[in-house]
Order: sequence, then C-alpha cells, then structure tokens
Amino acid sequence: MADENQEYTAKLKYLRVTPLKARRIAKLIRGKKADAALDILRFQPQAVSEPMEKLLRSNMSNFQVKNESASDTSNLVVKEVLVDEGPTQKRLKMRAKGRADRMFKKSSHITITLTNNDSANNKNANTKKESK
Repeated sequence: MADENQEYTAKLKYLRVTPLKARRIAKLIRGKKADAALDILRFQPQAVSEPMEKLLRSNMSNFQVKNESASDTSNLVVKEVLVDEGPTQKRLKMRAKGRADRMFKKSSHITITLTNNDSANNKNANTKKESK
C-alpha cells in the first residue's frame, strides 16, 4: 500500500536549456495534479517542455513500479519543481577584423518531486467541514 506522505523524485541533469527558460515552464506545473501537468506540458510550444514532460512521465512510472497495488496516478500532485543551473560551456564566436566574442551555453538540472495527495485532500476536506 502507498504511504500517504511518500515523495517520488526524478532528476534530469545537464539539459542544454538555460535555467531562465526552464523556470518559466516549471512555474506552470508547480502545485498541479500530475495528469493536469502533463496536459499543460504537452501543449506548450517551448522546447524545454518536451524533456520536462518525459521526466514527469518517468516519475509517475516510478510511483507505479514502487507501489504495485496503487496503479492509479490520479492522486499524484507535483509538489515542487526545482531548476538549478548546471555547468556553462564557454565557446568563441568569430567576429569581424580578427576579433572573437565569448558565448556562454548554459545548462540546467531539473528535479521534479511528486507526492501522493490522497490523505492531504481528505484532511483538507474534513477541516473545511468542521470550520463551517
């Protein structure tokens, strides 16, 4: 049986996308249900949404493998999405008159944490009923 407070984490390292661009997409799915987050990522035109969707699917399948009895992923919620800066590749770009400019190719490390929100929903529903 799945533990109510269990968290499931998947990491993607050295993705050749700037962290600023990846954080824009991460804001869209943070706090959403996992199925809704997949729909959001599927229809985003940004290039980073494809590897982020793949990472989220991987994390959901990790949940299913670890909890064989709980094959239903409808209770999974994206708890946090962290986008950290990875190593920067430094390259030279040739310019006119024998000059050269530096180009910085940034990379990202993305971490997605899912939680099983089944018990949290029940607690929130009970506290709302009691407060009324």
